[in-house]
Amino acid sequence: MTSDQPMIPDPADSVNPELTTSVDAEDLDEDRLQLDPLEDGIDPPEGWSAADRTGVTTREQREGETLDERLAEEEPDIDEVPDGDLQTDGTGDSEMAAIGGQTADEAGGSMAAAQRTPGFDEPR
Repeated sequence: MTSDQPMIPDPADSVNPELTTSVDAEDLDEDRLQLDPLEDGIDPPEGWSAADRTGVTTREQREGETLDERLAEEEPDIDEVPDGDLQTDGTGDSEMAAIGGQTADEAGGSMAAAQRTPGFDEPR
């Protein structure tokens, strides 16, 4: 081999001897490992069955669920607001705006009124 050619490593040198040795059955004994690899997984909730739902049979899939069945499965997204969390005086937002003299077209925020007027940025 000349010095111009790169040295190619021998594949036999890179083999990990721990991977090539066999593993005894005693090393995988469930009692020694204190776990059963077959016990891993999830447990479905008690009483759960996919057959409890509509659409299991071909006929049910073709016909689909009725509106009453679909509405019966609905659950609210949020809980009701607990008493005392909202402080209201019975006056709505639109009523408060009318009392304050605001209109829907009025710009809000913390900007000065002079900055909200048209032509503010134009040179005079």
